[in-house]
Amino acid sequence: AIKGRALALDITAADAAQTLVQAAQADGGWQGVVHNAGITRDKTIARMPAHLWQNLVNVNLAAQLQINRALLQAQALKPHARLVCVSSISGIAGNVGQTNYAYSKAGVIGLVQAQAPVLPRGMAINAVAPGWMEGEWMERMLKDKYDDLMGRRAKLTPLKRCVTADDVAETMLSLIRGNRFVTGEVIVIDGGFTSST
Repeated sequence: AIKGRALALDITAADAAQTLVQAAQADGGWQGVVHNAGITRDKTIARMPAHLWQNLVNVNLAAQLQINRALLQAQALKPHARLVCVSSISGIAGNVGQTNYAYSKAGVIGLVQAQAPVLPRGMAINAVAPGWMEGEWMERMLKDKYDDLMGRRAKLTPLKRCVTADDVAETMLSLIRGNRFVTGEVIVIDGGFTSST
């Protein structure tokens, strides 16, 4: 319906950034880029194998930097392009058993704040930091604890519910199409949870 196309690739592959550059150039330059890829590999630090730590950091953080760099160097973005990176409230407040995830998502915040002042004039980069999100991904992660944990989290949130994919998508869209004077910021989408705990 929107005449879109899909590119199947591993964003951590050596040629991933160049594949995206070619796609952007074929489209005449991209106006918006959303870095939405992410994985979890939850374990305590004492039980965290080095390869799991590195895999997560490669997907959640390093790929965003490499892709941004490649798109900018190739001038494959339009003059007023908007970049949106996905962080998490775990990157702000941490979370037990998610040290690697929190580290990578805090790194996303640092990436955004470091890149904002050096982007070409007119371009902007921001991050969104969602809280506990309703949906299949969280249900698979929590399994039989999903309803109980999400219900308890919702009760602790001033808006009395957890974040949805639509909440996050609307915020991303506003950063790409609307807020022309916002850059280097982290928009927390958690219904007030972090500010009330």
